[in-house]
Amino acid sequence: MKEQPFKMLLLATVCIVMFSACWGFYPDDPAIEYPEGEQEGYQPIYAQESDLEVKLTEPREILLPGKIYTKNDFLFLIEPNIGIHIMDNSNLETPEKIGFLEVMGVTDMAIRNNVLYVNQYSDLVAVDISDINDVKTKSREHDVLAVNGGLMYPPQYGHFYECPDRTKGIVIGWKFTTIDSPQCF
Repeated sequence: MKEQPFKMLLLATVCIVMFSACWGFYPDDPAIEYPEGEQEGYQPIYAQESDLEVKLTEPREILLPGKIYTKNDFLFLIEPNIGIHIMDNSNLETPEKIGFLEVMGVTDMAIRNNVLYVNQYSDLVAVDISDINDVKTKSREHDVLAVNGGLMYPPQYGHFYECPDRTKGIVIGWKFTTIDSPQCF
């Protein structure tokens, strides 16, 4: 019977410690003063929706080979951030280039049931490859691969930056440059 009050006291102590861990011990951040005039900082790089179209073009020279994926008699080779080389690999001795799939921002891919899944920056794009000579985009899921806000924020913290403006297009990167009267930090 004497253990019951001890257990209640222990439970109450644990609850108090857990709840107090949730309270902030830091003062509110001071207001940021945004500088007037020119300032070094990050500026967004924009692309238009039409620039992000996935399309099949003529084969081209492989400049910077990346990841490789095989499906049946085809070989898919990523050219990082540019697109995917498609080759007929039925003769392993001499693969034949048959096309280049332009996919800006691509770094990874997977294939399942004649659907090629690729990242395009932070979007996930599904491409129907059942007819390799007539590929079609099936779907696009915007920003599903975004990490820490995706590309809506510059790569470095602690710098001023030009606030992204969706009316100018889709942010596909950032450049460090001189910007005028930044309003984001």
